[in-house]
Amino acid sequence: MNLLFKFLGVFIFTIFAVAVEKANSQVPEGYSYSPSIDIDSNTVINDFQFNGYTDYWHDDYDRWMRYGSLFKIAISDLSKTIIQS
Repeated sequence: MNLLFKFLGVFIFTIFAVAVEKANSQVPEGYSYSPSIDIDSNTVINDFQFNGYTDYWHDDYDRWMRYGSLFKIAISDLSKTIIQS
């Protein structure tokens, strides 16, 4: 019984330590403020490509666009999709 309590204590401490590390992993130096309302220059664009198997084979080519962490849109890249097909 004593061994069970020790194991449980180590397990809870490990979960707590991982949660604290995840909470502290974001640093404010990585963020920047831009006072202008120029949407084109402040939009973050990421090209996303997934070629792999989940339940079937996927060939996905997307462009993700974000603005101010409030709006996100994913648009398929048609030219890459047609070339893959």
